[in-house]
Amino acid sequence: MDLAGRRSYVKEHVCSRWLKRTLTILKNIQRNANSFLSVADAEHFIQKIAQEGPCDIRVTGGEPFLNSNIIEIINAINERIVPVTKHSIVSNGTFDIKKAIHVLEKGFELQISIYGNDD
Repeated sequence: MDLAGRRSYVKEHVCSRWLKRTLTILKNIQRNANSFLSVADAEHFIQKIAQEGPCDIRVTGGEPFLNSNIIEIINAINERIVPVTKHSIVSNGTFDIKKAIHVLEKGFELQISIYGNDD
């Protein structure tokens, strides 16, 4: 799969000391709907990560809940990757409550970021 030139990309961080792997979903700084990670691209990376064994996944970057594919991505992570402790998603708190409940029901930890402007 050629990911060069795509607006979305996945960055994988491995920390062997804590046996954690973080899948960070990042999006282009432009705020258009085409800049989010697709389900196909997410599944490609999830499959590669799952082959390494249990690990914790953190979904973050921009606002993950704005990705129209977030439920499918969460389901794919939940179905294919066994967590060491717990998968998580980081949000700024501007999410549809139904999506947040789905994430919690899948066993993810929902982290709310309070970083932002002083304004």
